Order: sequence, then C-alpha cells, then structure tokens
Amino acid sequence: MNLNFEELLRQLQMRFIGKIIASFTHEIKNHLAIIKESAGLMDDMLRIGKSSVNTNQYLDILNSIVEQVDRSIDLFKFLNRFAHRMDNQFCNFQVNESLEELIALMTRLANQKKIIFEKSLEPELPELYNNPSLLQLVIFSFLEKFIQQLASGSSIIVVTGKTDNCVKISLSFKGEIIKSEPLNDSSEIINAIVKEKMKGEIEDKADAVMITISSVSK
Repeated sequence: MNLNFEELLRQLQMRFIGKIIASFTHEIKNHLAIIKESAGLMDDMLRIGKSSVNTNQYLDILNSIVEQVDRSIDLFKFLNRFAHRMDNQFCNFQVNESLEELIALMTRLANQKKIIFEKSLEPELPELYNNPSLLQLVIFSFLEKFIQQLASGSSIIVVTGKTDNCVKISLSFKGEIIKSEPLNDSSEIINAIVKEKMKGEIEDKADAVMITISSVSK
C-alpha cells in the first residue's frame, strides 16, 4: 500500500461519513417537523376548545408524535453504532447488524429517488474478526451507485449467506438503469480495500456485486 492509496482511502472515508451524517440530520429534521406540526395542531384544538373533537383524534395525534420519536431514537442508535465502528480498525462483529445499520442510515437517500431496499439476511452467520467500518464503506459505495443510476420505483436487493466460515454479501437490483454512474471513480480502491485490507474476494458485474469475507488473523 503506498501513501497515495492511503490518502485516497481517507478521502473516501471522509466523504462516506459526510454523506451518512447529512442523510441522518435531514431525516431527523423531518421527524422534528412532523412532531412540531402535530403538537401545533393539538395546541390549536385545545385553544379553540372544539367540542366536535373526540378523544380518538387527540390519541391519533399523540400516537403520531410517539411514532416519530421512536423512529428518531432508532436512527440515533444506528448512528451511534455507526460511529463506534471506527473505534477499532479490527474487531469482532456481526455482518447482518452492520448492514441493517447502514441501510437504515441510507434509507433517506433511496427514498429521494423512490427506490426501496429489499433484504434477505441469513440469520445464522458466523461472527467475524475484520474491519466493519471498511465493509460499510465498500457496501455504501455500491449502494450509492445503484441509487444514482436506477429509475424511480426500482429495488436494491441485499442478500447475505455463508460458506464454511465465510460470509457472502450479494448486492443487486430490479429496475431500469437510466444513467451509467462510475463507482465514485474509485473502483480500484474499493477492490483493493476488499482484497488487501480485508483479505476478501469481490466480483463486480454490471448488475450485481458479490463480496466474500472471513475472519482475518489477529
């Protein structure tokens, strides 16, 4: 690994973190806006003292507020775990958990294009000793590429499976490609991350990506 690679990797990581934080803050802002609107509606109803308003209408508004608070709490949990992925370069982690976390933090980016995530995650995956933050960077790069190039109404499919002590991650899509997008001009770096940093395998085709990783020596 030369210095140039490390510098480019650092740039990719900073861009990745920035995108995730921007998506998170926009989503939380939307949740707070809904809470504020709901609280304002309830305030108006109480001030007017509308006799036609029944208990169920108040309960509906309160339930809407609670739902937005719960969704915000979940996002904060995902962001907190995402941040702690970078505490140690290598550690024991569950692949499915790291993927669920990443997809939750990327949902707004997909929603903007009216693209949905479909997941089929093998529940009995082995715990791996590897670099979870680099894995998330790699997966993010491909998911972002799919989001950018697919038409509205498309689906991005994330599948995990296992072979012996290896975990396989398949990324594919259903839908029409409306424009060809490069992998942030970083396909060589992404391949090097998987093969050299994570000691894994990667197969990048036009319509699907297969990544295989296992535990590395401590």
